[in-house]
Amino acid sequence: MKLSKEQEVLVSDLFNSDEETVISTLTILEEKGNEHFIEPLLEVLTSEQSELVKEKTAALLQEMKNTKAMATFLELYLNERFLPASNYTLQVVWNANLDASEHLEDIVKLATTGSLQTCLEAATVIDSLPGPFDEAHVLEGIILCKTCLEDDKTEDAKRPFINDILSVLEQINLEQ
Repeated sequence: MKLSKEQEVLVSDLFNSDEETVISTLTILEEKGNEHFIEPLLEVLTSEQSELVKEKTAALLQEMKNTKAMATFLELYLNERFLPASNYTLQVVWNANLDASEHLEDIVKLATTGSLQTCLEAATVIDSLPGPFDEAHVLEGIILCKTCLEDDKTEDAKRPFINDILSVLEQINLEQ
């Protein structure tokens, strides 16, 4: 669907160099935000905007209760373009109570390959996923965790979170 002129201006304002303009636009989107703004909002999370803007953007995404908006978010958040913002997008999944059970393997990949913060967010999301889970995704997640733990290059600080994820996955595997 083509954006209206007003929507185009709002999207443009999300990338304004003036932080106050961007924050004002985010405030407007609290009322007018819908599925058409999900992709631009995700782009803000990977942009050069300030941490304050990124935090407010993630908070806005968490508050969008529009079913179409959340479906659009779930379609896009694992897109390669948005991987640099994984810690924010995983916060949205958890705080918005989204069911990302079908993305289990991808979330484990984020945990094993991402930063410590991303790993922490992924562990929190995985622990709260309701399921059901695809058995192949669970088994692949177990392999990813074990491989990560065996790798000498894995940060020591990430190891407890990877172990937690592994425990959850092994428990899921036993229950299936």
